[in-house]
Amino acid sequence: MNLANSDSFPIKATLLFTSSLTVMSGATIAPSLPAMQEYFATVPNSALLVRLVLTIPALFIAIGGLFAGQLVDRLGRKLLLIASTALYGLSGASGFVLNSLGTICQNC
Repeated sequence: MNLANSDSFPIKATLLFTSSLTVMSGATIAPSLPAMQEYFATVPNSALLVRLVLTIPALFIAIGGLFAGQLVDRLGRKLLLIASTALYGLSGASGFVLNSLGTICQNC
């Protein structure tokens, strides 16, 4: 990436949208927590597991950040951004098709 060209609109928009993904994971999941709690009421420790669904994405983002620098050096910025965004989308969409709270917590 040419730093002299870092004032361009596409670069600014990309940085803005990708940086909002960390906030959007919690904002997207939070409204569904009461419905999840009700749906999984018969599962032991469901109150704790439902709350973990909200915190696990942030935990994985923090842990992944530790390795992101090394991956950028090996793969490049663009490839890492595309791959991590695809993984983020797939893991976020997994809650739509999974019907077990334990599986959802493992796949967050």
